[in-house]
Amino acid sequence: MKKTIWKSIAMLLVCVSIFMSAPARTMKVQAATPTISKNLNFFLYDSETYSAHTLIMQNAKQNAKITNLKNSNPKAIKISAYYSNGIAGLTFQPKKEGTAKISFRYAGRTYSRKVTVKHWESPCQQFKVGSLNFTKYFKKSEWFNYENRKKDVTGTISIKPKKGWKVLKIEVLNMYYKTGKKTVKNNSKITLSTSGTGTGVYVYLKNAKTGEKQTLQLGYGTAPISSYNMYNAFILMNR
Repeated sequence: MKKTIWKSIAMLLVCVSIFMSAPARTMKVQAATPTISKNLNFFLYDSETYSAHTLIMQNAKQNAKITNLKNSNPKAIKISAYYSNGIAGLTFQPKKEGTAKISFRYAGRTYSRKVTVKHWESPCQQFKVGSLNFTKYFKKSEWFNYENRKKDVTGTISIKPKKGWKVLKIEVLNMYYKTGKKTVKNNSKITLSTSGTGTGVYVYLKNAKTGEKQTLQLGYGTAPISSYNMYNAFILMNR
């Protein structure tokens, strides 16, 4: 099986101290405050069982645990504290549409969040790149990875939002191809490159009436595996 090699770049930070005749000052660097995503919006899908998803605290404090966890609507979503190898987080399991208010204590602070669970419905009626039509895949979820690709494809990207939705921005990302990440216009030509780990296409949409925002992602990759959808993927990235 072909292996994908990720390159990591080591960056050296050089600190230069300048000594002057004035008395020296002691600089205190404050550690970043622990937090967790504020975008706690989960989807229910027709084609996927309602599996559990774990979010790790950002800027976590080693060995700190989550306590006093409260959930106002356990019928809509089940939430439990997670702890492994000194790192804490929350595990969410969507059950049915609804909203819940949660609160918990962590590292001396109290946190509160609103959690929303709703059924997934694609905001676009067409998602095409040239002759490749991906529309049906986004009916399943917000993220589709088109794998085992052997060659580059250049074609016109055509996104047709559903009524009430509009395209805010389209981005194409491939760190090994020419300019890397770039913003493109709808109905313009793009290249789905197989260079490096492949190409990502991000389509950002907004509902003009409700203000709701959605992101669709197409992955064009070379991994020797079957193509697949990802579910609740963006929230797992703690966006």
